[in-house]
Amino acid sequence: MRVLIVDSSAFVRQAVARMLSEPGKATVCGYASDPATALELTPTLRPDAIVTLGAPPDLSRLEAMTATGPERARPPVCVFVWTEGRPHRDALFQMRRCKAGWLLAEPDKLRAADPETGAKLIGEISRLLPPNVAHGSGFRLDHPNRIRLVLVGSSTGGPVALEEFLSVMPSDLGVPIVIAQHMPPLFTKGLGERLGARCPLDVEHVTRSAVLNPRTVYIIQGGKHGRIGSGQRGMVLTISEEPAEAPYKPSVDILFSSAAKTVGRACLGVVLTGMGEDGAKGAKELTDLGAQIIVQHEKGCAVYGMPRAVASRGMAAFEGSPRELGQVVASVKPGASALRTAS
Repeated sequence: MRVLIVDSSAFVRQAVARMLSEPGKATVCGYASDPATALELTPTLRPDAIVTLGAPPDLSRLEAMTATGPERARPPVCVFVWTEGRPHRDALFQMRRCKAGWLLAEPDKLRAADPETGAKLIGEISRLLPPNVAHGSGFRLDHPNRIRLVLVGSSTGGPVALEEFLSVMPSDLGVPIVIAQHMPPLFTKGLGERLGARCPLDVEHVTRSAVLNPRTVYIIQGGKHGRIGSGQRGMVLTISEEPAEAPYKPSVDILFSSAAKTVGRACLGVVLTGMGEDGAKGAKELTDLGAQIIVQHEKGCAVYGMPRAVASRGMAAFEGSPRELGQVVASVKPGASALRTAS
């Protein structure tokens, strides 16, 4: 679940973030210094829950914070943390009306990021959320029928993560998967052979342009870049050596950016373990268009660099193990129009 933290003190916001940092429980997607800022950030950050320290804002603003928007069928829930006394009658009335929750916390324990207080806070948030959101492995995409293409970026530790990720794919997955793994050319060829022997989908090592088809995984040749384009027969993966000066080949940023221009919000991005921040810029372009990005959780990463670069900027819709991310992709069921376009 994604949480937006609201308080005027940066120290307190960070303390609450540490309390919520138990792996697999919650992801802090952003911070706000006041409720007005939280209201402005909510459409962009898309939190599942908003945690506010102190009394709720006026009723109209509280209702706005928890309202259902045109692009979000489920509004965020709100939880208020009190450090002095219990909520007064008016505050309780406001919270009940908006189905918000509250928690009483000792100031010292709050400042010390007390784990027990954090567990209670997670429990209160989970109580208000639907079960599939409260428990990370049950994450569901906003629009699974809209997805036409899945893009994956990985680096250090990627081969093992990719094997786990692909192991749960159905053999009839209705979309193509394109993978940019930081590796030299000979190694990506071997990676394709290894994944092909363990994955229920067809796996191709792409060294030149290829039309993308459903039920197929495409591994971009190491030392080169892959870009998504469009042609008469549908989506196309083109391979080139430009830009030669790029620090990573294949570049996840280049792959994601090209998809933003041709596929837009009908693309699902996946960022697995890896050093550096490759993929963050491209993820920004995709999320700005309404696409979702899911990333590997820190707990299982060989290097929590690339996923952190996405999650720390509030762009990760979900953090999970490679297997959990694979289960999310396996849920993609493109509509008839998407299948016609991709074939």
